[in-house]
Amino acid sequence: MSDATLDRLLRFLEIDPGNARLRLDAAQAAYDGGNYDLCKDLVAQASDDAAPALLHIGALARMESGDAAGAIPLLQTLLTQAPSNPVLRYNLAYALSLAGAYGDALQTLGDLDDDASSSARLLRTRLLHYLGRLDEALAEGAQHENQVTGDPELAGALALIALDANDFDKGRHYATLGSASANGKVVAGMDALQQQQPDIAHALFAQALEQNPRSGRAWLGAGLTDLRYQVMDTAAEKLDHAAALLGTHAGSWVAAGWTYMLMDKLPEARARFEKALDIDRNFADTHGSLAVLAVKEGNLDVAQRSAEIGTRLDPHSLSAIFAKSLVLQAHGDSKAAQRALRTALDLPIGDGTGATVSDVLARIASAPGQRRH
Repeated sequence: MSDATLDRLLRFLEIDPGNARLRLDAAQAAYDGGNYDLCKDLVAQASDDAAPALLHIGALARMESGDAAGAIPLLQTLLTQAPSNPVLRYNLAYALSLAGAYGDALQTLGDLDDDASSSARLLRTRLLHYLGRLDEALAEGAQHENQVTGDPELAGALALIALDANDFDKGRHYATLGSASANGKVVAGMDALQQQQPDIAHALFAQALEQNPRSGRAWLGAGLTDLRYQVMDTAAEKLDHAAALLGTHAGSWVAAGWTYMLMDKLPEARARFEKALDIDRNFADTHGSLAVLAVKEGNLDVAQRSAEIGTRLDPHSLSAIFAKSLVLQAHGDSKAAQRALRTALDLPIGDGTGATVSDVLARIASAPGQRRH
């Protein structure tokens, strides 16, 4: 509806404030026009026996204006009155997910029938991802492959899950199906980085950010690409931004910390590694990264202890393996170890595979963990 229509409805409502149909039309017009505060006011001014449709619009307006917590009780009341309404169930689950109550959101959404909407299927897939139930999400994706094939957003979400599950073949498959989505481009970009194709990765991350400027994963990939190009200042800026957007994803903080460490900004590096440690004390690569930092600072005993913690948590932790090789090198020639760190991006880490520090950082940044997407 146009602004003129909304103005006309509001004038009529002033004359007849008890007209429920008129109030509903005015609230809908305000919502459709993006005037969420006005919409909420119109709902709040309604009588105690307001129609469910009016309360529903008010809940949607709260969600659109960033007040998911305020929408939840309204939607809970409405769902109690109409428990079989799939739209109300979806909207309540979505509001709960926006509020960070992922378990409650998944329980509210429940199991989905084969004919469930694409929006419901996408929400369930993302909730399983947030809750770390990666295998379950991938199994459901395979079960509903026909729906995934026709839905780039759903395919892109599954591509991210496959990446976090270290199932790279499945990640490529879903990234291809979801190539039109930002997440599909992100996973394809991460794969390009792993394949030593930074130019392709750079283009894919740029396209992903055009589609979704708030994609923490796209910023993470863009920062890692700049790191591969050794454009350190912009890499640090992008990785910091990614870590802030992703919030509780330890790998992004570790990747940012490495960038500062490679620029010899050791206090800044330590702050980011310690942030990662606060998020997840059992993330082996945080301990491995702190061990490398300790070598850089000349604290070889601390480095050895941190590296041992890292390999105890994960014997395949690449950063911890690299730290141990640096400690051994430093005991023989500390200047050689410092030189190695200055050229670390292209340095083999000593795990027998030929992986370099750049490869390590890409893998650390792709490690599963709690995150916002």
